[in-house]
Amino acid sequence: MAQAASKTCEICVSSPGHNYCEQCDQLFCDGCINAEVKTDIETKIRKLQSKIAEIDQGTHTYQADVKEVIQAIREEGKRLKEMIDKKVEGLINTVKEKDTKNVQTLQSVGKEIKIALDNAKEQQKFYQDTQGIKDTTKILQKLKQIKSQIDQIEETQVPMMPSIKYDKKKAVESEIEKLFGELKSG
Repeated sequence: MAQAASKTCEICVSSPGHNYCEQCDQLFCDGCINAEVKTDIETKIRKLQSKIAEIDQGTHTYQADVKEVIQAIREEGKRLKEMIDKKVEGLINTVKEKDTKNVQTLQSVGKEIKIALDNAKEQQKFYQDTQGIKDTTKILQKLKQIKSQIDQIEETQVPMMPSIKYDKKKAVESEIEKLFGELKSG
């Protein structure tokens, strides 16, 4: 408050106003200045208390928002983990299905070849048994039978051996970040 030209107090209008309040833009007498200072203090306290209440409310709201954001991030992470787990299980199941099918095919072909081998060994035994026969006609007859049986044995082709590989993708952190929402704060 600064001293001003002598005019009437704007509060009590009976005493000369010697004191000027720049905040209120008013002149006060010495008696009323006490009331003005008290009013100014009370006004300042109310304004400051209001600001503290605003900060307290804002802090409470912000902390609730933080909890909400953390929960949303966790839920999104859980959802992404579930998607990854589902993809992993799908890939594993595909590998197992292909394995089962390929092993069955190989076992089937293996059985066919084993049967053909057993038939060929049987004919080999018959051939060895002919070595003791002295009658040429009988030997020729037996050899023709063995030859006919050997010609009927089909040689199943060995199939192309299955193979399986997994080409890993290099997960770049920036690609992973694209899966998540954007964190905004202000």
